[in-house]
Amino acid sequence: KGLPQYPEMQARADRKVQEYESLKAVFENGGSPTPVAAAVPAAATEPALAPEPAPPLSGHKPSAEELEQIKKEVDLMVWAAKTLKDKGAPQYDAMQLLADKKVKNYEAIKAVADS
Repeated sequence: KGLPQYPEMQARADRKVQEYESLKAVFENGGSPTPVAAAVPAAATEPALAPEPAPPLSGHKPSAEELEQIKKEVDLMVWAAKTLKDKGAPQYDAMQLLADKKVKNYEAIKAVADS
């Protein structure tokens, strides 16, 4: 808690939890619960205001396990966007922006791993 990055990282973690819970609810209920509307646009608009960050690497090539985990997250976001589009949900645009960003980030990380 004493690190300067703590508040930012805690906020990101909270958004990820909300995002996960919303996606889980959509999957389980087949509907679009209220938290999706609150969580997705907030997560979609904040990164759009800031410049695109570099892939989160700490000077090492990602392991196969790290790449696999990132790929799973990307696949989940792409699936969520497609599902929202199929249902005609208003959150589709925000989710598609997030999915596109995750795909670009994954491709950049994969390029580092392949080099």
